[in-house]
Amino acid sequence: MRCMKDLIIFTDLDGSLLDDETYRASPADSLFETLNTQGIPVVFNSSKTFPEMLKIRRSMGNHQPFVVENGSAVYVPLDHEIAGTKGLEPAHSYLRCVLGVSHQRIKDF
Repeated sequence: MRCMKDLIIFTDLDGSLLDDETYRASPADSLFETLNTQGIPVVFNSSKTFPEMLKIRRSMGNHQPFVVENGSAVYVPLDHEIAGTKGLEPAHSYLRCVLGVSHQRIKDF
């Protein structure tokens, strides 16, 4: 039998978890509370920007790594214990793994 702490849930936000008008996930609040109590991390993936994701995560009490701008970057909180963060660049109070190309580089192309 699988131990619950071996689970990780990855979820999109846009058009699925978040209400289109309020950008809130109120119907899922009790689910997130249960998952948090059981120590099951929920990793958010979104087309939203870093500042937008900070606001959403704060409102939902989420402290896990997260993915922004359709996979352009992954952010890991500095105090998060996770393997594979060596070499990631510091950004605010996170470690950042940039997977996409900067806006400026695209403009210069």
